[in-house]
Amino acid sequence: MDDNVNIYCIIRATDDEHAKQRLQDDLEECGKLNSLNWKQIHCIVGDISKDNLGLANDLYNKLIEEIGFIYHNASQVHLEMPYKALKKWNVQGTLNVLEFALKSHGKFIYTSSVAALPASNDLQEDSNGWTCLTSNEINQKDGYGQTKVICEKILKQASDLGAHIIIIRPCSISPHTNTGYTNLNDFINILLRTQIELNTIVENSNMKLHFVPVDYCAKVIVALSKNFESQGKCFNLYGNPFNIANIYKILFDKLSNINIKKIKQNQWKEFVLNNLSESSRSWPLRERIAAIQFVNEYHGDEQHVGVPIHMTKEFLEKKCQISWFEIKDEDFIKSTDYMIQQKYVN
Repeated sequence: MDDNVNIYCIIRATDDEHAKQRLQDDLEECGKLNSLNWKQIHCIVGDISKDNLGLANDLYNKLIEEIGFIYHNASQVHLEMPYKALKKWNVQGTLNVLEFALKSHGKFIYTSSVAALPASNDLQEDSNGWTCLTSNEINQKDGYGQTKVICEKILKQASDLGAHIIIIRPCSISPHTNTGYTNLNDFINILLRTQIELNTIVENSNMKLHFVPVDYCAKVIVALSKNFESQGKCFNLYGNPFNIANIYKILFDKLSNINIKKIKQNQWKEFVLNNLSESSRSWPLRERIAAIQFVNEYHGDEQHVGVPIHMTKEFLEKKCQISWFEIKDEDFIKSTDYMIQQKYVN
């Protein structure tokens, strides 16, 4: 990191010291606490859902004069909340950060999600990666996906008016490729823990998952923010299809003491709803977990169904000198060790 760069982190907390402690705790958990120069990092109590980002006027105006890059990845991720419940954080928060970016004449780098894209195998984007969803396509999404769609619509308007906007759409974030660190609250980890809790999986599971490693994602976000040709573009970080059966093999080889039984796909929903305990941490997500289709009958070319990656891949390789990524079994061996170490799946 450039010695002349100052990084300001807006964090919800009781005071600045508490904000710093929250960041340090997270960094310690993922093994990155000692990799930073803390003289360059300034933790500030704030709330992006509030006017002036929850900052005092003097501080807000001071930062407007100093900040050149605004990285916005703050979002309330909740798979069961409706749009109205998430709007305050995800949409109004983005509007507030955009207002700051416009006042500071800075680059606005927004972490969206592939959840903002149409659920279609023939998805169409323009040459810069922007897409337009119909009202019906938006209504079919969950509340989180809807907030991402609306934010992208707002940012497209700002971009067309000359604002420096860059959008990155990751798919599911997978573990750190070196340390194996993974967010234990990610849905796929909750699902795996639930299946271990129930000692049951669906036989012949071949559901394809798409991941991007967290460290690769961070590297790409920074690289794109520094490239002047990325302005006004949307980039899809959508990984190669990875069979959940591969994760099962890695996980159950490590947990050889667990006797996993298999049931048919058509038994799964009723089994989950009848057997998952109300005391389970997965209970609030039981309906979503019960509705998962683990067996996919489609056998065509599934490399990147529905999500275009050609523009992103070409831009990263030619403009940023970053090779495209591929998810492999090795990426989940380390994360399985991490989850076992954290007693998450024991």
